[in-house]
Amino acid sequence: LRPTPQSWTELKVFSCSHPANQRFAMMAYRKPINLQFTKLKRGLTNNLVLCILLIIIDELTINEATLFRDFGKVWPFLDKGVFIEMILKTKRLILREMTQEDFPDLCEILQDSRVMYAYEGAFTNQEVQEWLEKQFTRYREDNIGLWAAVDRENNQMVGQVGLTWQDAAGKRVLEVGYLLKYRFWHRGYALEAAKGCMDYAFRHMGAEKVYSIIRDNNTASQKVALHNGMKPEFTFVKHYRGVDMPHIVFSISKEEFYQYDAIFHKC
Repeated sequence: LRPTPQSWTELKVFSCSHPANQRFAMMAYRKPINLQFTKLKRGLTNNLVLCILLIIIDELTINEATLFRDFGKVWPFLDKGVFIEMILKTKRLILREMTQEDFPDLCEILQDSRVMYAYEGAFTNQEVQEWLEKQFTRYREDNIGLWAAVDRENNQMVGQVGLTWQDAAGKRVLEVGYLLKYRFWHRGYALEAAKGCMDYAFRHMGAEKVYSIIRDNNTASQKVALHNGMKPEFTFVKHYRGVDMPHIVFSISKEEFYQYDAIFHKC
């Protein structure tokens, strides 16, 4: 895998379709280079990019590597040997795409009846896997989804938070959603991560309004929405797992969000 410097006039980089990974490759080697991007299946792509970029990074000086690491607000980083897309940072958290390696952490969330009371009980292993694969599809098709919320101090996953397209009584809306491990409740993580996602939606996606669709008995999630300045807009009934579940749709506009945020920080 290790080419000689003379052979670096042309390099084929196998990259997934996400533009951040392509930017990552383009920035890695500072000399003239012809990059040819070839789309492969997601599972193969990350490992191939990893092998090539490890070679490239090895040629950089420490200072160059530091500058390269800090390039942009959104950059891929390594997690257990695979490139993972970091979406955003908050004061205490990093939000990144989930991988199959996150299955045990996801089980801790989705198989805890205390966390899943609004979903009519804990998930089976198969349901957890289907949930995870649904996020992979969202990453690929929408460039958003539920992301792993990871503690910046110890790299421990505390929950899943993110943005998804949802149907609310026939209306397609951009929703911010959050589900945390029970042991990390009441620490402000959901509030912090949800706020970060809302800012991301308004700044980077051009959204004019963001929603949260919350079951009527999920008072904890409702408090997070209200604390972030959202207001109830309408209600509807969702049929899920054989149960009719009344839901409250909370929303906030871009203008309202930044006005509220400015007032909140003055208090």
